Amino acid sequence: MQLAALNEKLDRLRSVMDDLTPALLAVSGGLDSRLLAHLCWEWEHDVEAVFFRGVHVSPSDSSWARAWLHDSGQPYHVLSFNPVSNPKVYANCRLRCYYCKTACFSKARYLANERSIPYLLDGSNVSDTEEYRPGRQALLELDVKSPFVLAGMTKDDIRAAARLTKLERPNQPSRPCLLTRLEYGIPPSEECLARLGLAEDALCRMGLRQFRLRVTRSGAALHIAREEAATWYAIRDWAMARLVEEGFEDVGVVFTTKLSGFFDRNKDK
Repeated sequence: MQLAALNEKLDRLRSVMDDLTPALLAVSGGLDSRLLAHLCWEWEHDVEAVFFRGVHVSPSDSSWARAWLHDSGQPYHVLSFNPVSNPKVYANCRLRCYYCKTACFSKARYLANERSIPYLLDGSNVSDTEEYRPGRQALLELDVKSPFVLAGMTKDDIRAAARLTKLERPNQPSRPCLLTRLEYGIPPSEECLARLGLAEDALCRMGLRQFRLRVTRSGAALHIAREEAATWYAIRDWAMARLVEEGFEDVGVVFTTKLSGFFDRNKDK
């Protein structure tokens, strides 16, 4: 991306944020929301962060996100959230993300109201609006603003801006909510989500970056970005042994050019 075009989008984002403060920003620990928080604080906007702690986030991701928020020196809150306690989320239908976002952002809205904070924000970007994202409807209903969308910024813009502003881990791979690893219709038990989180954390420590461990009716499958095939073959024996330790046996391995949205692309699954 040309630097001038990126700076123009960042100027637009700053202008958007001028009109959206004070604000409470949901920070998952992923690149998008971290960059938004980082920029808001650099620009001295009145923004507090909120992190949702629960079984939908792996232990490693949760610890890293909270450490990053703590080290920022900026105000933040941690809300406990158990998505599977919600019967509509537990049913795991194709609108699961809508019900989950409604539940967690309702908690954030309550916190914002308690603190007299008028705006509630998230890190969604333009690229998210081009995918199947039923949770976007929940955000609209709860009047959650998405500054990156309002500023016309895509995922590529965000990665470029993260490098430009020297944000930690600018090439951080996406690790969405663990609920997305289960085929629609399979109830997401706390025990299963915990095992998924531990298994994926272990694979990350072994060197894999772009992958998803998925649970289908026919068994578990490990989907790995095609460019990481060499890494997989180097760790395969240790990785398979660790997957068995976490209760995932006979895991099928699939190399793919597109990781996200598997169950949405494969509607017969």
